[in-house]
Amino acid sequence: MAAAPPTYTAFPVTRIPTPIPEITDLTPAAQAERLAKQKADQLALKEAELKRASEEKGPGLLGKLSSVAEKVAHTAHKEALQAVTRVQKQALQLVDEFASKRFGGAFPHLASEPLLGDYACRTYSNNVLQHTLSGYMDITTQHLCFVGDRGVNFEVALADIVSIQLGVSLPTENQGAPLILQLPAPQVIPTVIQVYTRTSLHQFGHFNNFRDALNVLDHAVRAVNPLPVAGVEYS
Repeated sequence: MAAAPPTYTAFPVTRIPTPIPEITDLTPAAQAERLAKQKADQLALKEAELKRASEEKGPGLLGKLSSVAEKVAHTAHKEALQAVTRVQKQALQLVDEFASKRFGGAFPHLASEPLLGDYACRTYSNNVLQHTLSGYMDITTQHLCFVGDRGVNFEVALADIVSIQLGVSLPTENQGAPLILQLPAPQVIPTVIQVYTRTSLHQFGHFNNFRDALNVLDHAVRAVNPLPVAGVEYS
């Protein structure tokens, strides 16, 4: 008898907890832009310093030789840094292109929305037979999406999200469904992101980059639907 195809079922909502505090750290993209600007500013400052030092040393032979040596060393450092940056950008571009292609194939009706983040993870399903599904959390400017490895895809409009929570996943006997708890204490390291709408709970864990996924999701949700949401009864 063939195995049943995988399915996803969200968890019911019995209460909506107050959202976690807003994440004020820059998004990964903004951090990368700031770092690139800092490097460019440092190179420009070094070039200005070399020019000023060359003018101060005067026209003598020793002064010229010293200036030439410093410029050669600076140029070599600058070219090496630019080469590394170029390779990093090309690698990131390939990853982004692959993620965008995968996302567009799963959600062609959302393909025009900018993809803010793509993170390998698992989602937990309220299904006794298939309680975890592997795939990717994709975050756009308007939607939180899950692209499943076995064709199980679902989407949640960011405007419908009323709370984001942190949790932990605990293994159970006989490879049963994990026990997921809201973070019991601040010193506990979170492993699960819980996303609440008014009627459903979606839970994600086993991230390849938990910190960045949470950062991007929190920024994206609050840009569309500032939390906490007026009119929602939190507990």
